[in-house]
Amino acid sequence: MISLNLFKNVPKNIHLKIARNKSELEQAYAILHDSYVAQGYMEPHISEIRVTYYNALPQTSTIVAMIEDKVVGTITVINNDSLILPIERELDRVEYKTPAFRMAQVLDFAILDEYKFSNINFLLMKYTYEYCKKYLNVDSIQMAVPPKKAHFYENVLGFSGLNQSFYDSSLQGLPFKALRLNLQDGYDYLAIQHGKKPQSKNLFFYFTKFDFKQFFDFPERKYYSANDPVMTPDILDHFFNYKTSILSQLSPDQSDYIRYLYDSPEYNEVIPHVLTSISYLNLRRGKRFPVNCMGKITGENEIEIKINNVSPNGFSAHLDKSELLVLNEIFDINVRISDYEVSSIKAKVVWKKSHLEYGFCLIKSSTNWNSFLEHLEQRFLVTDEEQVWTETEIKKAA
Repeated sequence: MISLNLFKNVPKNIHLKIARNKSELEQAYAILHDSYVAQGYMEPHISEIRVTYYNALPQTSTIVAMIEDKVVGTITVINNDSLILPIERELDRVEYKTPAFRMAQVLDFAILDEYKFSNINFLLMKYTYEYCKKYLNVDSIQMAVPPKKAHFYENVLGFSGLNQSFYDSSLQGLPFKALRLNLQDGYDYLAIQHGKKPQSKNLFFYFTKFDFKQFFDFPERKYYSANDPVMTPDILDHFFNYKTSILSQLSPDQSDYIRYLYDSPEYNEVIPHVLTSISYLNLRRGKRFPVNCMGKITGENEIEIKINNVSPNGFSAHLDKSELLVLNEIFDINVRISDYEVSSIKAKVVWKKSHLEYGFCLIKSSTNWNSFLEHLEQRFLVTDEEQVWTETEIKKAA
């Protein structure tokens, strides 16, 4: 039996956010390094930080819990966005890869020893839950945990075991169990299992109802994008060339992919070039950006759609309810791209995976749609002056 008192010993001056500068990231990576060494997941590294190739990608967000300027806990989220997640490299993808789901992997969970009994762990989980659901447009969370910790995630939080255990080659070959949480199913599970408990033990209230504005800073976004890149060329160079040699050890495919994501001369100066047969031009034409946009197919029968990613040539979308759209049919579509903007476009259905998931080719765009795409392209490229600002930081600057 796990005893909970969710609001006990929570530091009053703690705040959680997405790490956005070198100091915050370095502290988070250092906490993770020390935690992993202590648990036997890795040998000590001369840099005294723990980073992987995935930390360098714009789809990765490092969440930090801070007291003043000190990082005391961290957790990482990797948005799937057509990327092969770390867990997918270890498992049979057919078993758990559901096309209708937009997935993220949660990993690298660590807290400073002196704060392990302060319930910061639940604050980090709560922030991650809200960030995935509201900001990454994620339907499903994947994670891998040591078998002895799986009981908590399955019985308390409602994760499902994927009937696959594996030995993680990146963590000393130790055994881990793969878990998944559909966020809607998780909501229902928390309501049933915890909804009638006292508030101090009520995880349903904690995760879905309680207002944490005094603790949480979420990213401000101009448009409904679905990632928060923070890697400037300087930060990328510092962690992945100077502190470690990860960029110089990339496979040709990884090198191609990261150069294609960070497509500018400033980034190319710090990312080693590995010659391959892949055409950067072809990659660029197919570049897709994760978004979180609602839209409506107009006409005699209006159909609500949820756009998951866009490219210069089109977008993919899920329908709110099963509808049969005909291939090659052309539709007028209104898409909400920000709090204050709706873009009117014309697009043709070019593929479908089910009655819920379709791909559209852009036939006619609008001026604000083109501005939206330009913003998404530039959002992957972070300059030192364009760090991600939270709502609180914007207010302070004002």
